[in-house]
Amino acid sequence: MGRLSACCCALLLLAAWLYLSPDGSGEPPGGDEGRRAFEDAWWARFRQLSFAQNSTFARLPQRARNAANALLLAKRAGASFPDDVAGFYRGRWQAAHVDERTAFWNGTLPDGYARPADASTGALALQLRARPSAWDAVSLVSGSAQLRGEAGGYAAGVRIQGIYWRANGTGVLYGAPEISAQTTADVVLAAPSEQVFAQAQAIYDESLGGHLLSYTRPEDAARGCSYHLYGRFDVDGRGLRLQAAMFSANCGVLVTTPAGQPAVGIGADAYGPKAARYALAGLAGLAVQAALLVSQMRHTPTPAGLSMVSYRTLSMQVVLDCYAFIVNVIAAMSLDSLYVIYTAAAVLAYTLSMALNMRYLAVVWHTQCPAAAAATADPVGGAGGGGSELWRIYLRFYAALVPGVYIIYTFIDSRTPLSGWLLAVLLAVIYSYWVPQIWRNAAVGSARGVRMSYVCGTTLVRLFFPVYFLACPGNIALVTPTRLAWLLPAFSAAQAAVLVLQRVFGPRFFIPPPLRPADHDYQSALPPADEESAAGPSHGGSGDPGSGPDSGAGCDPSSSRHCHTCAICLVSVASPAAPEAPTAPAATPPAPAHAVTPCRHVYHRDCLVRWMEIKLECPVCRAPLPPVQDP
Repeated sequence: MGRLSACCCALLLLAAWLYLSPDGSGEPPGGDEGRRAFEDAWWARFRQLSFAQNSTFARLPQRARNAANALLLAKRAGASFPDDVAGFYRGRWQAAHVDERTAFWNGTLPDGYARPADASTGALALQLRARPSAWDAVSLVSGSAQLRGEAGGYAAGVRIQGIYWRANGTGVLYGAPEISAQTTADVVLAAPSEQVFAQAQAIYDESLGGHLLSYTRPEDAARGCSYHLYGRFDVDGRGLRLQAAMFSANCGVLVTTPAGQPAVGIGADAYGPKAARYALAGLAGLAVQAALLVSQMRHTPTPAGLSMVSYRTLSMQVVLDCYAFIVNVIAAMSLDSLYVIYTAAAVLAYTLSMALNMRYLAVVWHTQCPAAAAATADPVGGAGGGGSELWRIYLRFYAALVPGVYIIYTFIDSRTPLSGWLLAVLLAVIYSYWVPQIWRNAAVGSARGVRMSYVCGTTLVRLFFPVYFLACPGNIALVTPTRLAWLLPAFSAAQAAVLVLQRVFGPRFFIPPPLRPADHDYQSALPPADEESAAGPSHGGSGDPGSGPDSGAGCDPSSSRHCHTCAICLVSVASPAAPEAPTAPAATPPAPAHAVTPCRHVYHRDCLVRWMEIKLECPVCRAPLPPVQDP
């Protein structure tokens, strides 16, 4: 089981690494000499570019130029411009087809290309990096942008390169499916005026020192819709703001952020400490959760205690821990500066899930399902079917895990209403993990299986991640808070409250009396000695209650007292004789000293209670015994 789990986790890590690994800058052609010749030829052509002859902006449709100029030339009295635009941005986009024929667009979408539908909307996510240029108050920008349509109808990602002018908070960028050597020139060609064209050309020439940001030849780069991107950046007390217009000249589509709804960003300088605080808080929460689980495991060291714990509750908690592990691994791969912190959180989540929760789940499952456990233990998968049973267990586990990972990814990636509802359904299902335990308590008639500190502490700690991301305004994922998120803590608190009430008022307090299952009364009247003998053999193999040690102590078969022998302590159990004259009832009647099992064997009550802490089966006939009901 351990090897299979490790292999599955390794596959998940490999998939995450392949998805998140950055693209290389391309291999220089022909080694050092070929690279130098390639660079010299490229820069010679670059310095010959002119706005009048080569500008792509001047040949864009009028609608696209108007959208860009509205951002770049707008007067912004009193606006504050950020010194550094590096950070993470989230927002919305809307698309409009611009089918005016140009030098780049003949009205027909090339094979294999995809563009958003006319009047469609979706979610926009950008990650920008910035570094100083040779000019003061000018930065070289790079990064990526992801566009996701509503209900998954459209998805595209582009790599971004461009220039940001801090003096007026504007940026001219170019996005393509893959950065190539031509992208630097495309940024300059996208400049909206001759002055900006000349500035961008000089900035790159002086800042790159005759080298290139990518050596991939344009003809070798991935093909798809490429975008002229024009941005207007602002900063306020809540963070960065970006109003953007993106026009794809080769696909005839204009994508803009809605008016008055800029993309919201967190600067890289502020994001690092914020993400570190989140990771440390999550790490502390996982440590507390592990301590609570260890205390719960110590609370149920015997099969009788394990039989009162729901393995379905533990299974749902394992899935939650796996979600925490995957999210922290992806964060560690995405944020190099916080790699150690996120990796520590991921390792702790993995340890909590596999080394503690999974182990506890296996012990509980083996106790409650001995037949299935015996089949699983079959090393060759022969008559017991161990191999198939083991695979069914893991199939159910990953069948619950994989759809949840997909739903979380879809929500983070697209933020569509559909993905929001799917996430709400997922959280409602997975955070109902106390419901099986409530049902288990009612089924076995005991609420002593789980510690109240474990119930309350686990409920609080496991709410950290969803409440932080869905209800905290300054969360690192830039998710817009919603009041509906507080329904999840209320739902979890209600489940914990029911468990507490089961401990106080009994495990079946909420079930109407007519619907409650009949409980076995261990304090029922003693059966005749010959009835117990007929029910099954006593200890020592004899049905005669007077054949054991001390069997005759205090017993007289000719009297009104029934004589039985406790098969646990081998001492006789006798019912009290009827009183000769009525006496005043005691204020508190003493608890009966005997216990009668469903199979009609008789023991001392204290002996049987101690026995049932070890095994829930009759010491004489091995018949299963129901737990002693909570008072």
